[in-house]
Order: sequence, then structure tokens, then C-alpha cells
Amino acid sequence: MTPHEPMFPGTFNVFHKGDCASDLSLFLFNDLKREDLEIVGFIKEQTVDAYGVLMVVLSREQKEITKSERSKIMLFLLAHDVIRVVEHVNNLKGATVFYLTMMDSSHRAIIRLLPQTIRVHPDVGMPVYKGVESITAFYPTREAFYETLRSISAIDYEIVKFESRHGTMDREVLRDPIPYPEGIVDDPNFFLNLFLSLEDKKTLRKMMEAGLSKIDELLDFIADKLPWLIPILKKIAELGHRTFPYFL
Repeated sequence: MTPHEPMFPGTFNVFHKGDCASDLSLFLFNDLKREDLEIVGFIKEQTVDAYGVLMVVLSREQKEITKSERSKIMLFLLAHDVIRVVEHVNNLKGATVFYLTMMDSSHRAIIRLLPQTIRVHPDVGMPVYKGVESITAFYPTREAFYETLRSISAIDYEIVKFESRHGTMDREVLRDPIPYPEGIVDDPNFFLNLFLSLEDKKTLRKMMEAGLSKIDELLDFIADKLPWLIPILKKIAELGHRTFPYFL
């Protein structure tokens, strides 16, 4: 795979009241008393008035999310103003996965406010914890990142620190440029990084690098070791987004 033009991974953290993920994260924290639960949202498709999100409700401590808790989460999502469709995709150890269709014509999502030159990759998730959403996008220049921050701040969104799984994150972070999109596999919120152990990722990567000669082994490995991943990958395939090429 030939590397593409380098882009700057830039992250800023915003308190976004009225956003379904921010509101749900506060519900998990305050009502369900689950301080271990974080949401990671993957933006999968956008139209003029709607967009889709593959939403992972994830325990930072790999604790079970009970059937009762999943039902309460589903009811909360169905009652939210901007959500029109909620599809339960899968449960796995310490997480549950939903697909949401949002109608945001009257309450624009933060991603809608990013300039056209900025790229949000569908396989790099946006974690949300205690009402704060951490948004990673890819910027052509350093100035583009800081100009975006100025424009977001000008419309009264609060840029704040974020309590990540790896420690407290600054209000905004701009990293060195990476070959885009190949370099996204190192992001901690890259799709497969959320779900697979390091050993599983190494094994899977070797099979995928071998290409069609290892396709039978690859399918057997997924069926044997990662069967819970199949419904999630099927959902992504339905949406027309390919995850695996960026894992290589």
C-alpha cells in the first residue's frame, strides 16, 4: 500500500449538551452508577439531514453490562430527540454495540461544524465520558487545527480536559503528521484496537498480509477466536466502509 499525503491527527475535547452520546454518558454515570462505562462512536455515513453512528458502550474495566442495563440504554436512546433508529448489533465481553441513525438538521453535530478540508475517518472512534466528547480528525496543516478550535470556541462550545482510559488528556492535542490513512492503525480508538488483544492483532495481521493464500485460515481464525466480531464487521460491510485495508 502506497502511503498517502501526511495529515496531522488533531484532537479536541468538547462538552456538547444535547448530543446523544454526551447525554447518554451522563446517564450511564449518574443514573446507572456505572463510572466504568465509556462510549466510543464511529461516524459511518452522512447525508444532508442525517448521519449514522456505530456506538460501542464499553467498560473500561471489562465488567459485564447486564441485560437490564442494556435495556435501559436502549430506552434512553429511543427517547432522545435526535435519534430516529436504534439497532442492537452485538454484545461481547465488557461491551455492547448499537447502530444509530441521527436526524440533526435542527441540532448540528460537532462533526458538521468542521471545515471541508478536515477528514474524520470512519474507523477512528470518538470516545465520550461523563458528558465530554473527544473528537479526533485529520488536518492538512497545523494552522487548520487551531483555526478549527477558534471557530468551535466562538459558538460557545466548551473545550475541556478529557478523562481518557490512559490518563487525563489536555483540552486539545495536535500530533505529528502521519501517512493518511495508513497511520490510523496506531490510534488507541481505531476500531480493531478497541476489541482485539495484541496477540490476536498480530495473528490477524499476518494472515491478512498473506492475502488470498491464507483466506481459509483467516475465516477459521475469526470463527474460532473472534466470533463476536462477525456481526459488527457485517454491519460495517452493509454501510460500505472497509476497515481491514487500514489494519495492514
